[in-house]
Amino acid sequence: MGADEVLAFPFDAATGHVGPKVRAYRAAPGSGPRHLLAQPGLMYLLNELGNTLVVLRPEPGGTLTEVQAVSTLPPGFADDSHTAHLGMSADGRYLYVSNRGHDSLTAFAVGPDGLVTPCQWIPSGGRWPWFFALMDDGRMIVANNLSDNITIFDIDPHGRLHPSDQVAVRRPVFISSAGRPPSATSAAWTSGLATSERPAGSLRCHDSLQREARQPGPN
Repeated sequence: MGADEVLAFPFDAATGHVGPKVRAYRAAPGSGPRHLLAQPGLMYLLNELGNTLVVLRPEPGGTLTEVQAVSTLPPGFADDSHTAHLGMSADGRYLYVSNRGHDSLTAFAVGPDGLVTPCQWIPSGGRWPWFFALMDDGRMIVANNLSDNITIFDIDPHGRLHPSDQVAVRRPVFISSAGRPPSATSAAWTSGLATSERPAGSLRCHDSLQREARQPGPN
């Protein structure tokens, strides 16, 4: 993250040999690349310090060309915030980002060309949304680290998030769907799902974009 670079390493699957590193992409100074999500023909890079989502196109030789860069924060927000997690819906139509500081989730619609358009900003239901998991049953589970809780969101057919439940969990930082029992709010489910910290999509959701942008999450 500190070097503001994405590095690539040639790999021979037959021999297991890893070649010398290649600078695949040079991010803007101070961006802080954090997560890289690969899709056929494109890659999505989340910058933690710059609060940006960058769409990259792989080139021969392992380099990446920037084709789009968008903010993960709503227009007019100028306080301190850092992105945390990046995930894509199973159908590839929506990308989601969590913002620590703005304490929100951003939904992006993914077009047929792979480019993204923000279609929702919504409070995460707590402070410092460190991680989220997209579940097979059409929900998102968010780990709000500093408010000691996880928030459950239903996802509608247009990719929009709707809060539906909350569970108290001390300092959650990671969520896994392994061994999930039927009851979403049982103690067994929360202890197995949240790990505590120790020492081309539809754009129909665009209409209410500005209303939600004026209501940032708690800092």
